[in-house]
Amino acid sequence: MDFVAIDFHTVNFSRDSACAFGYAKVENGEVVATGRQLIHPPYSPQEWLPTHIKAGRIRPEQVSGAPLWRHYYERFAVLVEDYPLVAHNMPVQGAIIDSLSRAYGLPMVKNSRYCTLGLAKYSLRLPHYTGECIYRYLFPERVVPSRNVQVKAVANAHVALRFAELLHAPEPAKSLPELFQVLQQGVPKDAPLHAFVAEQPSVTEMPVRPKFNNAMRGEMVVFSGRFHRLSEAEMSCLVQRRGGVVSDTVDGRTTILVTNYFFDGMTPFLEGISTELRAGLEEREKRSTLRILTEDEFYRAIGFEGLN
Repeated sequence: MDFVAIDFHTVNFSRDSACAFGYAKVENGEVVATGRQLIHPPYSPQEWLPTHIKAGRIRPEQVSGAPLWRHYYERFAVLVEDYPLVAHNMPVQGAIIDSLSRAYGLPMVKNSRYCTLGLAKYSLRLPHYTGECIYRYLFPERVVPSRNVQVKAVANAHVALRFAELLHAPEPAKSLPELFQVLQQGVPKDAPLHAFVAEQPSVTEMPVRPKFNNAMRGEMVVFSGRFHRLSEAEMSCLVQRRGGVVSDTVDGRTTILVTNYFFDGMTPFLEGISTELRAGLEEREKRSTLRILTEDEFYRAIGFEGLN
């Protein structure tokens, strides 16, 4: 299996604001080359967002002497050749490549593209599908990858190779098209994925990162509605493991209400909402200490939100 796993980091929400590029080149199923390149984005330091600086741990002064993308593009083209490209979230990473080409008037990159996030959502049942969460599940014995784009690219290369082993039967997939056929045809009954999942502890038993050990201490949590990724029982377990208490009804002691009823800019549909949500909305009118969280916000609060 041959491909190049890639990862970009941007300084703001503009797709052409890449300040770092990481890669891992895979040939015959082995990582043969990795690297990181800092990039000078066409944005002033005042246009860098603090959240992006914190996420990538790259500051404007670190890239002041780095090449512009148009000066690095030739090396990039030589690196990727006509290899397929793989990324954790290819719609975003691919949009960055396309935006950089348009911004500098460079040839569009026409390599085929594949997204491991799609594979994970199709075949795994996880509370959050960040790169970190997927990697921790597939490689429970390994250290969680850092925010460095090179490390993230290498981690995603290993994720793709692991899916090739788990999703295909009777032997690992030999090419990315062969691997991604499972999205259309379904995971074979004799694929190793089934045995792998059966052997893994439930997601509620996954190691808790130290800073989230007591993330729910002092909190009384109520769940309202049906959830998309985990059952209410599993979500309750996650709260209890982090020091919180779960209740069935909203009252004056409730501090967090988790619901999936919120749509359109956090405006709930008032008709047909659950008793718990209605009680929560009424309780929040009385005091500001009650937080109402969506399912994704809940996962972030307990530490399942990590690398993108």
